[in-house]
Amino acid sequence: MRIVKILFLLFLGCIVTGLLFRQASLAKITTLALERAGAHDIRVQVEQLGISRTRLHALHTVFPLPSGTTLSLSLQGIEVTYSLKNLLTTGKCRAVTIDSLEINQQSDGRIRQQPFTFPEKISLLHDSIRTSLPVKELHINRLRFKGDWPAQLIDKNIRLNASLAGTTLSVFAALELTNEISITTELQSPDARHAKMVTTARNSQKTFFSSNLALAPDKLSGTVSMQLAPVRALILNETDMDSLPDINGHLTGTFSLPLPLMNSADILADFILHDTSTNDISLNARGNPTTKKLTFTINGRNSEGIFLTTNLTLRSKKLAGDFRFNAAQIQQLLRPYLSRPLPDIQGEVEGLLDIPLPGSRDSNYTLSAQATNLSMPRFSGTSLNIQADGEMTAEGFTMAKNSSIRATDVVLAKYKMQDFSLGLAGYFHREEDRFILHIKEGQSVDIKKLSSGGFFTEALSAQLKQPLHLTRQGKEWQVRPTLLSTDQLQITEKKRSYSSGPFQVNLSRFNGSVKGLELDAQVSTPSLIYKDTRTIPLKNLAGTLQLKKNIFNAKIEFSPEKIPGRMELKLTHNLATASGNLHLKTSKRCDFDKEGTTLADIFSPWKFPFNLDRGKLSFTADGRWRPHKPFRLASFVTVTKGDGFYKKFMFKGLSIRQDLAVLPRLYSKSEGNFALRKLIGGIDIYDTRAKLNFARS
Repeated sequence: MRIVKILFLLFLGCIVTGLLFRQASLAKITTLALERAGAHDIRVQVEQLGISRTRLHALHTVFPLPSGTTLSLSLQGIEVTYSLKNLLTTGKCRAVTIDSLEINQQSDGRIRQQPFTFPEKISLLHDSIRTSLPVKELHINRLRFKGDWPAQLIDKNIRLNASLAGTTLSVFAALELTNEISITTELQSPDARHAKMVTTARNSQKTFFSSNLALAPDKLSGTVSMQLAPVRALILNETDMDSLPDINGHLTGTFSLPLPLMNSADILADFILHDTSTNDISLNARGNPTTKKLTFTINGRNSEGIFLTTNLTLRSKKLAGDFRFNAAQIQQLLRPYLSRPLPDIQGEVEGLLDIPLPGSRDSNYTLSAQATNLSMPRFSGTSLNIQADGEMTAEGFTMAKNSSIRATDVVLAKYKMQDFSLGLAGYFHREEDRFILHIKEGQSVDIKKLSSGGFFTEALSAQLKQPLHLTRQGKEWQVRPTLLSTDQLQITEKKRSYSSGPFQVNLSRFNGSVKGLELDAQVSTPSLIYKDTRTIPLKNLAGTLQLKKNIFNAKIEFSPEKIPGRMELKLTHNLATASGNLHLKTSKRCDFDKEGTTLADIFSPWKFPFNLDRGKLSFTADGRWRPHKPFRLASFVTVTKGDGFYKKFMFKGLSIRQDLAVLPRLYSKSEGNFALRKLIGGIDIYDTRAKLNFARS
């Protein structure tokens, strides 16, 4: 404005001088005057000089600014109309009309952006300046900006009309943003401390944006109304932004800024979004940048009632408050704005939060959330509670020891749980495409009444004896070696049941990639009881599990609970072909010479008409399965020095060697041997020997 005033005063002074001294060149006088004002590179072309009108064909000048920039002004077709009498008495001309004005701003690279501060008062051209301006009307038919201006203004045509009567200023500006979009602004200001400004944006169809600002000595207030879809299109066309949510609807709002803005006062803002559905989202905010405190309330309402309530406070770069929302209504509200749809979700969610924002000195956070009647794909629950606190960093966050997830009446995929709880103490760290999840030692998962189809267990409790450390990068992930233990287990599966002592799982390798899963683990438990129509008690189970290239291998050793001996099971299963085999053997023969042990102790009830109460037993069993083929099982059995009974007969010194195909048909794979030292019955028989050969059925 200082430059504009200088130009007008110098120019009018030159006109008066030129009229009084016609022998002087108006162009030369104008040049000298501008140089005295600090301008350079001045070019003036006078077209006409008269007693009521003066016209310049062109004027060009460059002004250096204290900020380190230069301002180049290029004017074409400048016409000044005046009454010579009024010009000499009041110093004011009637009107200045400029066909074209081009303003080019160039920076020398040394500009430093100053932090924004709210002024104590806002003044639009002091009244003393208004009364001293030497012009009543200004008309610029085409105003263009070049150089270091906002990209949205560069090379755009602006039409400007201004009038001044005493201290009353009226301004009208029209910007042709595109062939279809124009923006107009009207300003009415009776003095420097009062003003009203109306801005509208219109396309070929209708007005899609309007704002009304009102300036008073004690406040700046205003209203805004916009259609979001055309505003979105305008932003994408006129900025470098690649994308914006596909927003639609109508936004209205008001704001009020007290002047001066004291620490005890707040900026007030109220906005309402009416989307294309029946949703209304209202935002009520108040805050003060000096105290760095902002409080706001967000409410959502539709034909079904209020579905969103949020009360938050932002202070010292920390966000704290409470929230409550209906998940299904939020999903419906956000669906048009997301590039990827959210999963279908139902339920009521509420909670509290206190989280730091970037730059906060206090990095501690607290988050608690409760959901009721929650339902989403593959998950549902009557209640879900999440509690987390710890410290946030730029790369992730920590979770204190009381961080946990708890849920009731859970359905997860095909599994049902009455109660579920999971300890989450640890930390999460992320950098680029890599993240780390670390759960501390001592965390546990506890489940009550777990079921799936015919599977059921009353309680399942597992604890980490060593930390769980999961790393994922791209499509690959791995878990560091860790140790997991469970409490006693009782599991039923249809007509079968399993009871065990505490299980211990030593996980030495567990990772995954596009090639599949890999697993190496050692498992052990002091006891296991298997029940179906029979009960088989085992003890001292220990073994290894391995999964690699879709092939599962297991090697388990165990002992019968009451019989001295040791057995070993090896199992291989190909997950891709659904085929596999097993090998079961006695790695240490079953010994029945101990007082009180018999063959019937292997399982109960023992419904066979024979038993051994002395001797030794060893065996091997081999099984094989393939898709669409019957299960095959073969067994080799050896009994030595066996004493026992068969129906009503007692026997001693039994020896048997037999190689059998058991399934799918029973037959001898080779001739077996049978020897008996003594058979005690009605007639005793001694030293019996025979060959055994079961024919194919």
